[in-house]
Amino acid sequence: MCCSVCGCLGFCDKSPWDGFGPSPRGGLAVFASRTYDDIKDSAHAGCEFCDLACQAYKLLDYAASKPEVNIHVHQDSAAEILAITHDRGDESDSIQIFACTEKPVAFKQFGREVPARPDSDESFHFLKSSYDSCLEHHPDCQQTSSILPKRLVDISKSPNRLVEPGPGARAQYAALSYRWGHWKSFTTKDNVESHKREIDPKSEPTVFQEAATVARKLGIDYLWIDSICIIQDDNEDWAAEAAKMAQVYENASVVIAASSVFNPGMSFLTHRASPFESSPLNFKGSSTIFRARKRPRYGLHSKPGSLKKDPLDIRAWVLQEEQLARRRISYSSSEVQWKCKTIESCECRGAPQARQSSLFGPKVSQSDLHHDWNQIVKEYTSRQLTRQSDRLPALIGLARKFESITSGTYIAGMWQDNLIEDMVWKRDGDAGFRPPDQLNAPSFSWASILGSISYQPGRWGYRGTREYHSRLLHVHIPATADGLDSGLESGFVVLQGPVMNATLSSPKPEEPGSYRLTVGDRHYFSEVIAFDEGLECTCEFTIDLPLTIHHDRINEGYSRRASRSLKPGDTLNPVDFVPVKLLSLYSLIQSSGADVYENFLILGQRANPSQHEEEYERIGIGTGKVFLQTGDLSLSKLDTPFRWVPDNGTLAQETAQGLYRKEVIRIG
Repeated sequence: MCCSVCGCLGFCDKSPWDGFGPSPRGGLAVFASRTYDDIKDSAHAGCEFCDLACQAYKLLDYAASKPEVNIHVHQDSAAEILAITHDRGDESDSIQIFACTEKPVAFKQFGREVPARPDSDESFHFLKSSYDSCLEHHPDCQQTSSILPKRLVDISKSPNRLVEPGPGARAQYAALSYRWGHWKSFTTKDNVESHKREIDPKSEPTVFQEAATVARKLGIDYLWIDSICIIQDDNEDWAAEAAKMAQVYENASVVIAASSVFNPGMSFLTHRASPFESSPLNFKGSSTIFRARKRPRYGLHSKPGSLKKDPLDIRAWVLQEEQLARRRISYSSSEVQWKCKTIESCECRGAPQARQSSLFGPKVSQSDLHHDWNQIVKEYTSRQLTRQSDRLPALIGLARKFESITSGTYIAGMWQDNLIEDMVWKRDGDAGFRPPDQLNAPSFSWASILGSISYQPGRWGYRGTREYHSRLLHVHIPATADGLDSGLESGFVVLQGPVMNATLSSPKPEEPGSYRLTVGDRHYFSEVIAFDEGLECTCEFTIDLPLTIHHDRINEGYSRRASRSLKPGDTLNPVDFVPVKLLSLYSLIQSSGADVYENFLILGQRANPSQHEEEYERIGIGTGKVFLQTGDLSLSKLDTPFRWVPDNGTLAQETAQGLYRKEVIRIG
C-alpha cells in the first residue's frame, strides 16, 4: 500500500492520490504541506520512503529546523522535497532523492549522478548522444548545414586559423556564447592577416580553446567567436557583422554557452563552480542505492525571478542567443545542460523532457504569441546591460524573428496589433526607480525606464473577457535602415479613449517612490491597495520614474505639470496636487461577472512640442478594481469606464455625470 504521508516518493506503482492519475509518475504530483514530524512519525511506523526523507534532512542539517515539507513527484526526474524553514526567515531549499544503482533491482532510475568534472568521458557522452539523437530524431531542429558567416575559425587541425569561406558556402559550424568581461579585443586591423595564417595557441583565451575542444567532440570543424570573427577596430566591419549576429546564432548547428565563467580567461571545462553534492541513504530490504542531494538552481533549474544565476545568464544580450539557437549546450555552474527546439535535458535527470513552450514553438493564436513576447520582455529587462542605450538594440534580433512569424509592426519593444495590452507594463520593484542617463524610447514604452518590468496589471492568468475602451488611431516611430524602429524619443502614438482628470502628489518627499493619486475627493497611494470604506472598489497604481515639477507661463499666469524629465543628480522637488489625466485602456471582466479590473495610464502634459497640438507622456500605470456581489450590477454595465470611482457614496455609473469624457490623446 502506498504511504499516505510521502506517496512513497513516487517509487510505488500504487497511488492513493486523487486527481493525479493512476500513478504519481504520470505527471507532476504535489503532496500538500507536511511537517518534519509527520515524516518522522511515518518513518517510525515503518515507511521506508519516509525514512529516506528523514535521512536526507539529517544529512543536510534540516532536522533541527522543523521545516514545512512539500513533496513534488515529477514524471521523469528525481523526487523533490521542498523544505521551508520559518525560523530561518522562510528560507527554502529543494532536496532530491533518487535511485542510482546501474542495474536497479526494484526501482526505475529517475535521476543520475553528475560527474565531478565537465570534461569527463561521461559528460562528453551525454553531450554527444544528445547531439546525435537530435540530428537523427528531431525534424523540427533540422538544418545540419547553413550558409556560413563571413569569417570563421577553422578548428579542424592545429593551429587554428581564421578563414573567409566565401559567399554561399555551407557547412556545419558552432557558435560560442560567453561573457567578455574586461577582456581585450582579439582580432584587429593589425593582426587579421596573421590570424588567417594561424592563431597563436598561447594568445587564445581558455574559453576559446575549450569551445574548440567541445566542437571537435561533436565532429564540427568551424567555430564562430565574435571577438575573432569581427574586426573589432574596424567600424564598418563591426557594424555589418554585428547586425548579423542573431542570424549567426540561429543558423549555427549548435551554440556552446560558457555559462559558468565571468570572462574568457577562465575555464568552464575543468571544474564546476557549484557542483552537485550527494549523500548515500540507507534503504532497508533492497540492493538499490538511494542518494539525496541539494538541488542547485542554475540554467534549466533556475527559479523565475531568482537572483542566483550563472554569470552568462544575467546578461541581456545573451537572451537572443538562447532563444534563437536551434541547439544549445550550456556549461552551467553545476552540470552540462542541453536544449534544442524539441527537448530539454541535463546530466542530473534520468530522461529528456519536452521543451517548454517557447516564443518560436507552435501556438494556437496570436494572443499566445504576444503573451510569450511579454514573458520574453519580462525576462530580458531583469538582466544586465553595460550601456543603457542598448536597452532596445540588444533585443532587435528577437524582434526581427517575431516580426517574421507574425508580420506585426514593431513599436519600441511592443507590437502595433497588441499595443493596448502591451502598454500595461509596470516597474517591477525599486531597482529601476531612478532617472536614466540615456534611453532613447518614447514614454509609453517599457524601454524608457531602467530595471525590470512586469505585466502584472494584465492578469493574463485570469479567466474572463476584455472590454477595450481605447483604440489606436496613429503611430509615428522613426524607422532605421534595418527596417525596424529604434524607438527614438521623437516617436508618438495617438489614442482615443475615456479620460478622467485627477491630481498627483508626493506626500512623503523623503520616500521618492511614494505618491498619492486624488480622484474627486478620494485619495489612493502608490503600491498600496486600500479600499474605500463601505464600498467594494479600490485603485492601485505605480509611478514609472521620479517626477519633477515644471511651471509653464501661460498668458498672465502659470500652469504646473509633472514630468519624468529628471536627470541623474537633479534635485527631487515635491509634487503637490499637480494635474494629470487618466486614460482608460480596457477592463477585464472575470467570467463570474463578480470582479472587474480596469487598467489605465497616468499621463502628464509635456511642454507643447508645436503650436498645434498638446502632447502627453506616460508617468505611471494603474488598475481600478470593483468587487461586486452577484446581481449588484447588470453585466451590460460592467464595461463602463471608471466604475471604480465612487460618486457620493455610490459607484460611478453614467457618462452624463461628467466624470469622464472621450478624448484624442497624443502620447510621446
